[in-house]
Amino acid sequence: MGPAAPRRPQVVALLMGYAQISATFTLDSSLVDQTPFEEVKKKGFLGGQAGGGVVGVKKKARQTSSLWSGFNFASIGESLESMIGGETSSSIKEMKAVTNSRAIPLLSTPQSLLFVDVHLEPGEEKSFTFSCRLPRGLPASHRGKAIKIVYNLTIGVQGAPGNQQQVSDVRRVNVPFRVFPGVDSDGEILGHDLMQPHVILNDVAKTAPIDSPELDYNAKPAIADDTEMSNTKFLDFVDKLLDRNRRRQSSSSMLTDTFNPVGGPVGAMQSQALRTINRAVMMSNQFGVSSDTSTSPNRFEIASGGKQIAVVTLDRPLHRLGETVIVVVDFSNSEKICSNLRATLETCEKVVPGLAVRSAATISRVTKKVYASRAENVLFMQRAVFCPTIPVLVSPTFITSGVSLDWSIKLEFGTVKEAEGVADAEGDEDVVPQNQIVKRNTLLEELVKDERGVVEVAVESLECDTFEVTIPITVYGDVVEDGTASADDVIGVPI
Repeated sequence: MGPAAPRRPQVVALLMGYAQISATFTLDSSLVDQTPFEEVKKKGFLGGQAGGGVVGVKKKARQTSSLWSGFNFASIGESLESMIGGETSSSIKEMKAVTNSRAIPLLSTPQSLLFVDVHLEPGEEKSFTFSCRLPRGLPASHRGKAIKIVYNLTIGVQGAPGNQQQVSDVRRVNVPFRVFPGVDSDGEILGHDLMQPHVILNDVAKTAPIDSPELDYNAKPAIADDTEMSNTKFLDFVDKLLDRNRRRQSSSSMLTDTFNPVGGPVGAMQSQALRTINRAVMMSNQFGVSSDTSTSPNRFEIASGGKQIAVVTLDRPLHRLGETVIVVVDFSNSEKICSNLRATLETCEKVVPGLAVRSAATISRVTKKVYASRAENVLFMQRAVFCPTIPVLVSPTFITSGVSLDWSIKLEFGTVKEAEGVADAEGDEDVVPQNQIVKRNTLLEELVKDERGVVEVAVESLECDTFEVTIPITVYGDVVEDGTASADDVIGVPI
């Protein structure tokens, strides 16, 4: 018995393929009341994925004798309907499944055809482009405790049946992608009403095939002619990497570096929203500044009990993902002793009172996420610096009608209670400064006193009071240049 003959690769026949964008969000029932959103599920169902057809009637499979006998424009419509509900599509059944699901629709677009009737030879591949403009005001992608917002690109491919017994099914794959919130002309982050999902009925997406050129293996590479061009592209790529790394390591970038990106003139590779964000970030310290420097939006005077504790200064109140926030705490003019300081960079989800199931303090404690923290002993210190870096793979600030995400710098001060007898020592103000008198009488205790002098030692314990100060900041999405993508950003997902 001879060896079995190798199986010859067959031609793959694809009836059609489509692409579709959808977005949903889920709420935690222990923190947010989900009753008002039951009607929202029906809105998303009626506008998008339910489609049409006869309610509750089982569809009969088409009888086809060959590949081409049943292929017409009507079969394309039937294939679109079979993608959604299969051979036993029922609108009532689908609607019950949607309403019973925890996911609430946020965005729904129609299916856009990528191709129809494609035959692929062994080893052959074809590529298609899909572009769709998202509506303004969509919230950012987020995976938190109170709310989770997910955006998906659904790609489906249906193979053509080979014979009467073979039934072609639709293969789908969901590719999640990340969305940053939009801004208005003044750089303010746009909000979204969760009760009004975006249901797009018209197909506004653009699809086009990408012609892959055939490789000529006999052609000789023109290395000598392309050497200068290759070196220029490589140097531009290195400059782009260095510029991105420098921007993320330092939040005090120069104005010319922001408005003149590497590799092009002003605004050549930037969208209108990106230019608006750059202008708002660089001008954030100038808003509200008058002749009095104490009214600066990045300078805060901290006081307790009518006495000044410190002066907190931020480099700027607006930042992007991946940048470093510089916080300087000045104790030079402090009227009370500050023993310790704890600083954190954190986020917190805020739920509107009408939808909140728990108290605001409970929701803040449960949804809080700390990304950077530092504790330091600040006794006898004139200044303390806190430089946290905003992670790149986190959610920026976004605003919705139900749940919002806020970024903040939280400072916890520990102040020492003044000891008895400090008021008596205040009479020597001409000889010793006031703050030094307080520190001497509070931090030292008398051990021995005779005609030769007084011996004092440090106290074993201090009675302190603590209080917190929260400084809100706004975090925008990361800088993404239009039309460019590095090799690390391109991934392949098999269907």
